[in-house]
Amino acid sequence: YLALYRDMGEQVCNDIPVRRSAGWVQALFDNSVLHWCRNELRKSPSFDMDVSQAIKREWALNRELGLEQAAASQEEAFVSYLRRLEVLATPWIDSGGRGELFHYLCMHPEVIKSWADGLLNEHAAIRNVHPGFSRHVISRMTVVQVLCATDLKSVVDPRSPYRAAYEERIQRARAQPPLAVTPHLDFRWDSPAFLPELDDERQARAIQGVYRAALLTLADTLDGKPTPVFPMSLDLRKVWAWSPVRGVEEALRDKDQQIAFATTHRLVDVLAANYWLVGKIITAADDPASWKNIPVESTALVRRLGELVDAVSRVTSESADTDAGAKRQRVLLQALFDEVYGVHFRAIGMPETARQAATPVLERAWIESEALKSEPRSKFAEMARRAMAQTLEPPAG
Repeated sequence: YLALYRDMGEQVCNDIPVRRSAGWVQALFDNSVLHWCRNELRKSPSFDMDVSQAIKREWALNRELGLEQAAASQEEAFVSYLRRLEVLATPWIDSGGRGELFHYLCMHPEVIKSWADGLLNEHAAIRNVHPGFSRHVISRMTVVQVLCATDLKSVVDPRSPYRAAYEERIQRARAQPPLAVTPHLDFRWDSPAFLPELDDERQARAIQGVYRAALLTLADTLDGKPTPVFPMSLDLRKVWAWSPVRGVEEALRDKDQQIAFATTHRLVDVLAANYWLVGKIITAADDPASWKNIPVESTALVRRLGELVDAVSRVTSESADTDAGAKRQRVLLQALFDEVYGVHFRAIGMPETARQAATPVLERAWIESEALKSEPRSKFAEMARRAMAQTLEPPAG
């Protein structure tokens, strides 16, 4: 390495252009000079010491040099070292006090010989001593166990930076063309149909969003308005489709990769499997610009309420599983009536006034819906009456 230094000195003194890159010089220094120095130091018996001896040697050197950070005693230097380890071992999470903490402090038997039992019992009472641990370090680890993702405020808080970053990443990954790579192993895992949400409450909201998006899509389709999901003719049948780019229509597939016929029942399936479309539909519906200056009676949902009720009445017959179809029908009907109330609440802003305004609109469904008008005593009509009562019932308390 002396030749290397001589070469560099010649370049500086004689203003000779650099013949070798700085990276090459640094690599040579690290791999040759420092490597040789480390090996020489390891061979020296002066440096063969355990961590306790190293703490005492460092303390003595700091005192000799008159450094301000020098501890008052060797014991204080040892305690300071343990405290630094504790800070480094503390998990960087905010779990709100949930979970169970486990502390591990691992020492070699030679390490503890240098300190009095009283000092160790006061500052390292719970310690694991075993000859299998390194004598050159004290290992400290703190583990928080019995935690769920929902216990982490950085994940579940409404203003969580991690959740916001995740949502933004998904939106960018779903853009056309994609602007980012999905954070999931499977790009479909952003949908609750493939991977459930963090907790039951979030999963319920996600599923509720799917039903709401389905009803908003049906209302706009019946009203002849453009919508992100729409019926498309394919092989003499109507299927649910979307437009990835202007002028291009592409059939949507469910979670089993099957093309879905344009029925109300199958609309829920394709929206659950293509969840990024749910966000687009709901965001557009909640945008004040889309409803602020429009009378409630002119909204597609209210104008087409009777037809929407009829569409929901056919869900059971559209399903291969009668029980599953009946359950979906019940949820859709409740979501429909809740959305009618929601339209009034967004326009009025006062819950009780919104309920009063929504009541005659919901009652009108028995006049406008063929299913309710033709069979007012059917099971479906009874289901509709219960759904309406639940929508208009004031919240408890």
